[in-house]
Amino acid sequence: MLRKLRAKYNKGTGEMLGLSIVSLIIVAVLIALVAIIQYSYAVDSVVNATNVSARAAALCNSFSEARDKTLTITENSNTNPNVSEIKVIDIKNLEGNDWRTGDMIEIKVTARIHTILPILSGVYETSSMVVIENRKVDMNRDLSTVEGKLVDIFSRRGYSQAAIAAMLSYIYDASGYSAYFYDPDTERAGLCGWRRNTARFDRLMEAGGNSGILPELDVQLEFIQSELDEHYMGTDTILMNTGDDIEEAYYAAAYVWQYFGLRAPDTVKIRDYIDGFYRTGYMHS
Repeated sequence: MLRKLRAKYNKGTGEMLGLSIVSLIIVAVLIALVAIIQYSYAVDSVVNATNVSARAAALCNSFSEARDKTLTITENSNTNPNVSEIKVIDIKNLEGNDWRTGDMIEIKVTARIHTILPILSGVYETSSMVVIENRKVDMNRDLSTVEGKLVDIFSRRGYSQAAIAAMLSYIYDASGYSAYFYDPDTERAGLCGWRRNTARFDRLMEAGGNSGILPELDVQLEFIQSELDEHYMGTDTILMNTGDDIEEAYYAAAYVWQYFGLRAPDTVKIRDYIDGFYRTGYMHS
């Protein structure tokens, strides 16, 4: 009898021991899975913050501005509680020592990642490469050129470089800066591609003395301003409130094309024109 009880006891002890081992293994696997998930989300947060910082740096005009801006942006971009001490440790021009538009720069960021497993915790480093876009455009122009005259007019109206780029994108696409442009298929004519047989075209011709031919360039330039002042005040308000960011230039250009130019905005062309303007300082296709 005693021998049978001892055998049952030993059997039960073995089962309990086996169950305990299996439970420990399951708990260990669960801990590992949680730690891996924590690590994965933390890495994603650091990479995203790095990319945001790199994008911000690309819009800066010097190393010092890039360092100051990326420091703040990197810290503010992180919302993961498992990430701390995130900071930019280096900004390097991969193509030289100067800050030049078109050069490739590398942004390096480090952060401390915390998980429930020490082996998956510690300092993580990542980097991102981006091309310097240098958003500051030199607005000094040769006033003997059409673009120079337009930039001068819009600058004196108080428009930002983004607002100026928006207007130039429309005018360049409408006529190629030609005051004597005419498209018989669309019956658009003049610097802004004004459509014939409309009240606005009649106002243009009246401004030129109703001579039967398109007015001279200077008359058309004055006409653009009078239209903004008297008939397209909404467009003028949008342009006056447009900042220098290129995204604002895209939006303002789409508005100008649709409501001032009375044409469907071509977003591909708009981006091509404005990107070129911010990159080279001039409007071109």
